[in-house]
Amino acid sequence: SNGASRAVALSFKSLTDNDFVTEMNKAAKIIGLADTYFINSTGLDVGGEYAGAYSTAYDMARLFKYLLKNNSRLLAATRETEIRRRAENNTIYLGYNTNQVLGEIPGLLASKTGFTDNAGGNLAVIFDAGLRDPYIAIVLGSSKEGRFSDIKKLVEATIKYKILLE
Repeated sequence: SNGASRAVALSFKSLTDNDFVTEMNKAAKIIGLADTYFINSTGLDVGGEYAGAYSTAYDMARLFKYLLKNNSRLLAATRETEIRRRAENNTIYLGYNTNQVLGEIPGLLASKTGFTDNAGGNLAVIFDAGLRDPYIAIVLGSSKEGRFSDIKKLVEATIKYKILLE
């Protein structure tokens, strides 16, 4: 969630005295995301006309692949419809997944939604199309609602193609 992302950025700054967004951009370069640049921790538009981040479907697929290989635990919560977390002060925070097709993608391993006026509707998913056969599908620049039907079409086409190859 955007609130959680802001909280992580603030905590990171207070613990390390480093700027979270600067570190995100350094990490992007290390991972090999040549066409990705973060302006803020959420990716939300800045001042109306500027995006909070820039990237490509290729770079987002590389990021998902990197996370799946190196720290798949970070992706686990993205499969849940809601998560509850308890803060140090015992406050319970609820997070709700905005992926409307969460239960409709077979073998879903991870998903990330996004929407801003500048970027449109975006959705990235990793799904297992067979025994340990993960695929990544990315929709960028769709509509707020269209991203869900678009991703389902990509997933269905991938599965049909995979079946043809067998």
